[in-house]
Amino acid sequence: NLNGKSYSDNFQFELNYKIIKSVDLKAAYKYLDVYTLKSGVGNNKIQQPFIAKHRVLVNLFYQTFNRKWNATATMQWYGKKRLPNTSIALDATSTANFEPSIDSLRA
Repeated sequence: NLNGKSYSDNFQFELNYKIIKSVDLKAAYKYLDVYTLKSGVGNNKIQQPFIAKHRVLVNLFYQTFNRKWNATATMQWYGKKRLPNTSIALDATSTANFEPSIDSLRA
């Protein structure tokens, strides 16, 4: 159901750091540029729906000194995502709606 070619460009940066012997920190950033070239008058670059361009992950891990217990806390953030156009007259110049960014914290 795809009209045109689809492309993906991405970049990821990750940092792992041992704060102290029993505490580790991990942080990561990912950039995803996923798009379709719509044919017509010139090629129009349209961002794929439901895919956030920017993502961030931060993880904190703790382990007791005797290594019997551990705990982890993870925070994830997803940037805004384009929502698909559901109108009947679908063209590349229509205004796209975006879902706001989302974050979550799990422990």
